[in-house]
Amino acid sequence: MIPRCGIAKPVLLEKDVSLGEGVKVLQGISIGGNSVIGAGSVVIKSISVNVITVGNRCKVIKNLGDREKNKYCHYGWLLF
Repeated sequence: MIPRCGIAKPVLLEKDVSLGEGVKVLQGISIGGNSVIGAGSVVIKSISVNVITVGNRCKVIKNLGDREKNKYCHYGWLLF
């Protein structure tokens, strides 16, 4: 039996996205600018701009205002 091989869809990371350690992002997902994805999260749908998300089946826990958006880029996070 020949395994099915498809063409993977790209993942789009906009400006100033922070990903915690061990984050998994499914193909074809876009993550909006100034967003923070918590460590170990699984991103299964696109994420909007200026939010903090965490968890398996990543959920928004906070919307970031203009003053807060650069506050959450700490040591140990990847900043793209």
